[in-house]
Amino acid sequence: MSDGSAGHRLSPRAHPTLLGGAVSPWLLPATGAFIGWITNKLALTLLFRPREPVRIGPWRLQGIIPARRQRLAAAIARTVQRDLLSEEKVAQLIAEVDLRGEVERAVERAIDQRIDGERLHTIPLVGRVSARFYQELKRRVMAAVANRAHDYQQRVAHQIATRVDVEELVRARVEEMETHQVEELLLGILRDEFRYLEWMGAILGGLIGALQLLLPH
Repeated sequence: MSDGSAGHRLSPRAHPTLLGGAVSPWLLPATGAFIGWITNKLALTLLFRPREPVRIGPWRLQGIIPARRQRLAAAIARTVQRDLLSEEKVAQLIAEVDLRGEVERAVERAIDQRIDGERLHTIPLVGRVSARFYQELKRRVMAAVANRAHDYQQRVAHQIATRVDVEELVRARVEEMETHQVEELLLGILRDEFRYLEWMGAILGGLIGALQLLLPH
């Protein structure tokens, strides 16, 4: 009797099926890996597809992101203004621009073009003004401009930062984008992360399938 019962024992390399047969021990891990991969891939695909609403009986099916594009646009806009382009950050960026140097160069060009040394000689009573006086006049004008340029730049930076609604600009721009453009934007940022999630689903599914081989049956 012991020989008969031993004959019905399964080989350690086999696994019972529902029909009583034996299959390769690699089947469960492979099946689990495939199910894990396809499940995650399908879940990620359903973030974007279908792009337009599809009616299936009483249900309305549409990708999560297309269906909630307005909420997504508002969330992106809030994040950009809060973390990337706050009023303080915008003012700081404008303040870092060499506005003083640009203003000084513009004023200097204007002086050179309008009251240069050659033209002074054509003006009555001023024609004998020396080049030295002209240079001194120019220096004083430039110094006055330089002293006011910094304060002017600070005021301009503050006005731009307070009047430009970064959140509204970003929100409106995202809402104007076509659905496929939003998809391309997000995939361009998250493509590697999505691929990682797909492979993690395969790995976890394979591990679960392998663990089932160790469970008593």
